[in-house]
This record gives sequence, C-alpha cells and structure tokens, in this order.
Amino acid sequence: MPTIPDSFRDLLLPQTRAFVVLHTQSADGDPLMTPMWFSMDGDTLLLNSTPATRKHKNLLANPHIRCLIFDPGNMYRYLDITGTVIDISQEGANAHNQLLAEKYDWDDGTFGDNRVIYRVRIDRAKGVE
Repeated sequence: MPTIPDSFRDLLLPQTRAFVVLHTQSADGDPLMTPMWFSMDGDTLLLNSTPATRKHKNLLANPHIRCLIFDPGNMYRYLDITGTVIDISQEGANAHNQLLAEKYDWDDGTFGDNRVIYRVRIDRAKGVE
C-alpha cells in the first residue's frame, strides 16, 4: 500500500469538504471525468453512485482509475491518486450516501435508493502544491 503524504492527509479527513475529480475510461478508451463526493475507510477511498451512470459502466469494464482531490481552500494544492476499484457493492450504499450528503451539507439526501459503493485501493498517491 503506497503512503499518502502526511502533508496531504488533511484533504482526506471527514470534516474536510474536498471533492474528488474521478477519471474513468470506457472499454473503447473514451475518457470521462466526474466531480464526486468521497470518504475514506482507512487508506481505502470510498465513492458512491448509481449503476445507471456511465462511470459505473466504465468501472465495470476497466477498474483502474485516476483522480485528483483538491484542497477546498487552494485549488493549486491537490492529491493525485492512481487506484483500482477492488469492490462494488450495494450493501450499505444508501447509508453511505446519506453520510456523504451530511458531510457536504446537501439537504436532498440520497438521490434515490439504488446506490453502490466503490472501494478503491490506492496504488499511488502524490501530493502537488
């Protein structure tokens, strides 16, 4: 497991409202970048979405991702992560999405009940400032 630089761990704290910009790629190589909410489970990145999205289809076809997590106070400071989706599950996904809605202070809650959690193993992490 690669080490996340200590000077960038603040971006991963539950109270930090940083966004992740997720890059996925379809089976035919078409790129997709999506801003998303996230949380952490230890050193595992947790993302949440619905199976109806293009990013879900992309992750089924190719579990390798790249993402940037930007400092909400300084867009020129970010964490650059390369990782692999190691699990996609519906179990606990709606509750996880509700926690994300609370973290990001979004009143509308879960946006439906058909959610999935993507568990991303971090293969490489580099801080940029």
